[in-house]
Amino acid sequence: MRSELVSQEKNFVTIKVELEVTEFQKSINMTVRELTQKINVPGFRKGKVPRNILEMRVGKEGILIEALESIMPDTIDQIVKDYELDLIDQPEMEIEKLEEGKDVLLTLTFEVAPEVKLPELETIEIEKLKVNVTDEMVDEAIKNMQKQNAEHEKVDRAVEDDDVVEIEYVTNVLDEEGEIIKSHEPATVNVDLGLQDLRPGIKEALKGHVANEKVEATVQVEEDYADPEVAGREIRYDMSIKEIKVKKLPPLEAAFFEKTLGHSVDSEEAFREEVKNRLVDRMTQESDTMAENAAVAKVADKTEVELPETLINRQIEHIKKEDTENAQKRFNKTMEEILAESGMELEDYESRVKDQAERAVRQYLVLDALSESFDISIEKEDFESEVEPLATAYNISTDTLLRSVFKDQNRVMEMGSRIRYKKTTKELLSKVSIKEVEKFSSLEKNTEEDIAEQAE
Repeated sequence: MRSELVSQEKNFVTIKVELEVTEFQKSINMTVRELTQKINVPGFRKGKVPRNILEMRVGKEGILIEALESIMPDTIDQIVKDYELDLIDQPEMEIEKLEEGKDVLLTLTFEVAPEVKLPELETIEIEKLKVNVTDEMVDEAIKNMQKQNAEHEKVDRAVEDDDVVEIEYVTNVLDEEGEIIKSHEPATVNVDLGLQDLRPGIKEALKGHVANEKVEATVQVEEDYADPEVAGREIRYDMSIKEIKVKKLPPLEAAFFEKTLGHSVDSEEAFREEVKNRLVDRMTQESDTMAENAAVAKVADKTEVELPETLINRQIEHIKKEDTENAQKRFNKTMEEILAESGMELEDYESRVKDQAERAVRQYLVLDALSESFDISIEKEDFESEVEPLATAYNISTDTLLRSVFKDQNRVMEMGSRIRYKKTTKELLSKVSIKEVEKFSSLEKNTEEDIAEQAE
């Protein structure tokens, strides 16, 4: 095989290929043998069909095309290796000459990853939240642990703060005039008035009332609420109080310490210290993750790269597929029904999906370029570290779990990508300028909100 680079425009590379006649003839002979084994021709046993009869059945050109297709995978692999191409799609092939007994002439056009011009990483500055765990935060964490392990005791009095109230309720979706447009079936649930994320209005409506009384609460649902049927609308809850219960918090003693920590400690002081350490670990991880995301986002914004339409379109299809599956799984509805109920025009949806796809492709290309510039490699030890927590949780050896993982190529690829991302972002943080702050500036806060929105 001989090849010649013809042109390179943007992220498209065109290469002329000449396959020698002897190489092509071997493929023709093999193709003929395989076809004679497959095709049934009356009067001939399989494998004994003469060449001229075979050509009458499938056509001479059909034999040549199939012979060419059989050697193209190895041919393309060799060209990719010779020219060090980073493909993002299968090449387009133009046949210039395809005759038996002569060299084959082809033109292959490869779409490759575009050039990515990263900014000077030292010029990138990000804000990183300081981790400061106070005694008050430890107290709150312990109180929440007690509430999660509390027993509920029925009381005969009016509802108070922090009670657990069993209610039967009906959800009514209201229109702009406050009229009911849809009512859901009655349901029974325990409402914990101590929860911070309880919808405003519900707690106030229940407080001061006793069992068997009926109350109602009207709330405004967020515009971006998951269910488009109620997103942005007013909801009225018609509630009937069934039972009022008070939380009996477990005492701070050895049994509670062991239950919540998973092991025993010597004293309440030791318990508080471990709770504090766990808070520090969790908040440090959250701070690191936000810093990594902010660094990637800022580098991506300052990177020069022309996004390939092929990758964008591929990502668009992926997003649409996920949206369709989620709509069916969560709401048992089609995307058309979801869009109609939410009031979003198809054109607006398409625009939003394209924006998401472009951001995802840009970030992918930037991370890939960063990984290459950092010379990131993945070793067996990286896989071991990745699966170690899971192996510990299931009480099996790391090697046993790894052997299971390595049997599934998809899992290996997925885990490898995750490891590469972690190592790349960690290295990135060591290159950019980090400013530790007590709280984000308004600009940095907007960046974090944008990142969170993209993640959703």
